[in-house]
Amino acid sequence: MTSEIHAVAAAYTAAWNSGSAEAVASFYAETGGIVINLGTPW
Repeated sequence: MTSEIHAVAAAYTAAWNSGSAEAVASFYAETGGIVINLGTPW
């Protein structure tokens, strides 16, 4: 499991560093939401 987490983290970092919004967006579900620090979901 830890190696899977590291692989996803590395792939997300690569997407972020690529400057491609599409690459970063590919990590999110279309119906997903964001919660920061247990705050109200957006």
